[in-house]
Amino acid sequence: MKKYIYIIVLFYQIVAAQNEGNIWYFGYGAGIDFNSGSPVPISNGQLNTEEGCASISDENGDLLFYTDGTTVYNKSHSPMVNGTNLLADSSATQSSIILKKPNSAIIYYVFTVGGSSRNQGKLCYSEIDISLNDGLGAVTNMKNIELFSDASEKITTILHSNGNDFWIVAPQYSSTSYFSYLVTSSGVNPTPIQSPIDTAGYNSIGYLVASPDGTKICAANYSANSLDLFDFDTHTGELLFKMEVAGTNKPYGIAFSTNSNVLYVSSLDGYFQFDLSAGTNTAILNSKFLINNVANYNQFGALQLGPDQKNYTVTKNGEYVSSIDHPNLLGAMCHFNQNSLQLAEGHTSGIGLPSFFNALYDFSFDISSSAFCFGDSTSFYISGDVDSVFWDFGDTAAGAENTSNLTSPLHQFSAPGDYLVTATAVRGNFSYPSDLSVTITAPDSLALNIGNDTILCNGDSLVLNASNRNATYLWQDMSTSESIKVGAPGLYFVEVTQNVCSIADSIFIDVINLEIDLGSDTTLCNDATILLGPAIDSVTYVWQDGSTDSTFLVSNEGLYWVEVNKDQCSVADSINIDVINLDVNLGNDTTLCNDESLVLDASNRNATYLWQDGSTASTFLVSNAGLYWLEVTQNICTVADSIRIEVINLEIDLGSDTTLCYGENRIT
Repeated sequence: MKKYIYIIVLFYQIVAAQNEGNIWYFGYGAGIDFNSGSPVPISNGQLNTEEGCASISDENGDLLFYTDGTTVYNKSHSPMVNGTNLLADSSATQSSIILKKPNSAIIYYVFTVGGSSRNQGKLCYSEIDISLNDGLGAVTNMKNIELFSDASEKITTILHSNGNDFWIVAPQYSSTSYFSYLVTSSGVNPTPIQSPIDTAGYNSIGYLVASPDGTKICAANYSANSLDLFDFDTHTGELLFKMEVAGTNKPYGIAFSTNSNVLYVSSLDGYFQFDLSAGTNTAILNSKFLINNVANYNQFGALQLGPDQKNYTVTKNGEYVSSIDHPNLLGAMCHFNQNSLQLAEGHTSGIGLPSFFNALYDFSFDISSSAFCFGDSTSFYISGDVDSVFWDFGDTAAGAENTSNLTSPLHQFSAPGDYLVTATAVRGNFSYPSDLSVTITAPDSLALNIGNDTILCNGDSLVLNASNRNATYLWQDMSTSESIKVGAPGLYFVEVTQNVCSIADSIFIDVINLEIDLGSDTTLCNDATILLGPAIDSVTYVWQDGSTDSTFLVSNEGLYWVEVNKDQCSVADSINIDVINLDVNLGNDTTLCNDESLVLDASNRNATYLWQDGSTASTFLVSNAGLYWLEVTQNICTVADSIRIEVINLEIDLGSDTTLCYGENRIT
């Protein structure tokens, strides 16, 4: 018998920032530097914008340039050469977004939208070569290249399924179509993939954001009081309308969790969370959860995922930035941290934050755990290119055992309940915390023993019972009853599950196929014998007379039986032997005189007869010379005998009666 603990593995993927997104500039001279691993306010930015902005750093986290969509500022915070008069509108929700040209170390694109009221709402792009002007960069003569007019205030970029190219996605203001432009190492393809979208709630104002995994896009339609959620094909660039979330009062900011399963929205009614993994559209709508209230139009703004895995948000003329510290967790556990960071003195935010492409954060690792049954040791794992990791199991009652520096630690929780486990991965100078929600469940008297390995005799059966209260069952044949009846040899096993606790047991059944057959009842003739013997290996015998040989020689009539034993199995058989003592004797060969006869008599009880002439009587009258034979049959026995008869024909003739005279003689 073997026992197993059933293991559940929970994967939770997070992404950690590449350094290109480590410096943000936004609002009225406001900025944040994430290069230390935590957000630090900075005050050297030159932007003066209520909404749209974008910034980019190099692979070391050093600033390259930033923009409000009309002017590009270099890393010295001066307007870049040829970097003014870009055709954006800084009051557009997402006036600009920056993208590095695939396979290039020096070429960047700034994509701009003019909004619905200025510059005809054009979607344009301008090329920047950062190697020019002694490394300060310059906008090349590829400036304000129009892709289409009548653009709205929304734009987003998504990594292609090939992991190298990108899609630029933007909606058209005068229709409900979305346009996807492919950006490759050859440049921007001016021929878009058009996705007509059937939605009644479209509006220009509000953010357009793609999930980190690129499979989802959400559009906030501010004036229409609705959200549009799309599925996105990163291979073809097509959008597929999934659902509309109506009744959201003035939605503006959009952000996803790092695992792409949770959506966050800022609106006049407050900050809300939606569980996109809930299943059906109805279930997603019903998962709506208020994480923070707002009082007026000035108290909500953009949402943006940061390099430290937190979502950040700003308010109009705000001196603080707030954060959602655990965006992968549902409900209040996501922790809306009001005013978590104070901006540099004299610098305030608008309602916009910089937009980045969805896959900016390409350093990824997984944290996972298994075994959630109280009393078991729960295993934790981390995979990915990390230098070290620090685990906090959220189990303060465990004392010193509550933390670990091991890559794959074990922790036995002190009590059943919900725990927030934090894994802080370290790579270089950056720490990337990630949370994992773990529920430890106490089994309801879960016990299992379906017995020791067992031997059955052929024809026998055994009921295996795994009964437990409030449990489900899974046997080796995929049956789900609490018990099964077995009679065949083999390995049988069952898993019993109670909530998240599972236990398993197995049993090996061997069947002894013990059979014996002495044959049918039979008859022996006269002195014949028969040897009874089943010839079975590794067994013992007991015959009717107590003998224990494997065979028994029979010559007399009677009932004979044998019992054969192997382990605890026993079989028996019997046979009835009948003996027929059949005899015939016609006598010795003999001689008859003429006119004599002889009766040959072979009478036997219950016998049949066959004489040489085919007659079937029990006697035969003989008067002539010859060979006489007889077969006598009774049941299966037949005997025969023969006799030779000689007949002597002796004759004398003295002649006819005659008369002699007195004294006369005659010789005959």
